[in-house]
Amino acid sequence: MNCSKCNAPITDDSAFCPECGAKVEVPVEAPEAPAAPAAFCPECGAPMAADAVFCENCGTKTGEPEAAPAEKKPAAKWLKLGIAAVALVAIIVLIASLFGGSKPDFALYYKGDELMYSKLSGKPFEISDEETYSFQMTKDGSKLFYLEEGKLYVRNVKKAKADPQQLVKGINSYTITEDGSKVFYLKDGALRWCDLKDNGEKIESNVSSYYVSKDGKTLFYITSEDGKDTLYRATMSGKKVKAEKVKSGYDISVEGITENFKTIVFAVEGEDSADLYTMTGKKDPVKVESDASVVSTVYDNGSFYYAAIDMEEEEATLCFWNGKKGTEITKDVSDIVDWAAEAPVLVFEYVDEESDDYEVTYYVAVKGKMSELKLEDVLDIAVKPNGKELLAVADYDEEEETGTVYKVAIGNTAKEPKKVNGVEDVYSVEYTSDGKKTVFEADRDNGAFTLYVNGKKITDDVAGYFYNEESGMLVYGTDASDDGVTLWQVKGSKGKKINDDVFDLAFTPDGTLLYLCDLDGGEGDLYRTTNGEGKKIDSEVTGLINVNYRGN
Repeated sequence: MNCSKCNAPITDDSAFCPECGAKVEVPVEAPEAPAAPAAFCPECGAPMAADAVFCENCGTKTGEPEAAPAEKKPAAKWLKLGIAAVALVAIIVLIASLFGGSKPDFALYYKGDELMYSKLSGKPFEISDEETYSFQMTKDGSKLFYLEEGKLYVRNVKKAKADPQQLVKGINSYTITEDGSKVFYLKDGALRWCDLKDNGEKIESNVSSYYVSKDGKTLFYITSEDGKDTLYRATMSGKKVKAEKVKSGYDISVEGITENFKTIVFAVEGEDSADLYTMTGKKDPVKVESDASVVSTVYDNGSFYYAAIDMEEEEATLCFWNGKKGTEITKDVSDIVDWAAEAPVLVFEYVDEESDDYEVTYYVAVKGKMSELKLEDVLDIAVKPNGKELLAVADYDEEEETGTVYKVAIGNTAKEPKKVNGVEDVYSVEYTSDGKKTVFEADRDNGAFTLYVNGKKITDDVAGYFYNEESGMLVYGTDASDDGVTLWQVKGSKGKKINDDVFDLAFTPDGTLLYLCDLDGGEGDLYRTTNGEGKKIDSEVTGLINVNYRGN
């Protein structure tokens, strides 16, 4: 079955949707982990169903999953506890790296029908006892926005007795600025804005998708009318919105936007071809290539990798846009393997289909210049976020389905691979999101594996793990059962036990771990911890809430 609010897949015995928090009328006894969502919204990062055309959280039009802007390793890949073969509620993540300066710290959760808020100390208080969903929090953690039966409310969570303020009604998605001073939303096909003082107006009609900067001063939106799309760039000063037409075509899709909203990359389908464009600031859009698509992140300096498709020859050419012009790299490319999040470093493979054994060669591109990765029989590759090295599992053993771990330094080219000693039978390698830790999975057996962190063996029988960038805390679960997992914290090269029978967890903005344990009739005890066994916050808790923070 699917959630009636956000269409996310949920199990028949779930009491609440694990994605948006909407209440399900069927009671829960032993929830199972739903499958990880197939896509994530390019604007707000909210999980989406595989066939979703619009993001239920912010209204962004995404089209088919393959048309969505490329993102490096979506968050779902880290939710390993949520996809392990154990009876866990989906792991709900409060991503700490979205915040700077003062970091709010709180827990938002359900107790039956009641939506509760806790400052992690003192008495929790109720936000609402109705069906609430689609939560967004301001950067400073002072205001909580949420939908209730299509009505948008905002609540000052710094005051336990404060009443919620209704802003608009008849909507199912919205986006706030990071300070919460303005809200952008779609209603009856029109893009509108409002503030917290009942000011607001319509920006444009027939809007299919929109993108808003953190401060709300820059917007991109697409209108769809009479079979044609038009992309607009708008600026907002005070209460005035000034919009300028960028480009029109039969279909327009946004391929990427830099974090500062300075550069946008988009594709426009015309009569004979689909053209890729980039635009920086108020400058005119520049055509990059015909029949091309972005295959990496759009980096802060406006550079990105893209594939130019020859429709007649049915082949692709890998290219690099350095912010000013495009450079052809090679036609010998079969697939993109991975890329760095922070630097223009990309790994791709070429399969020689004319060879007897389909020989595969791997290459590393640095700012558009390629060099061969001198490894054979590669099973897995991960590039460090800063692009200065990569990890690879090579020398694949078909019988064991594992290989040997190598580390490769990256400068202007890929250097000579060096074997990582002390690890064996590895099938998966990762860097943590900040690049400070390496995580290897080895000896896979019935959904469990041996966990290595920074090249040191931690333990066997691991069901999954999660890392929090703000606190540097890495936790993992063992002994999976219908009651959950035993949760541990990595301390050096050892594990420190947190608690048994954990069935849900989250990290607060400052990196405090929240976890639910001792499931009984769909209810459990909520704890917080920064080191080892936690302190109890509340009981009879039925689920943690995933809040979409504006300020990311």
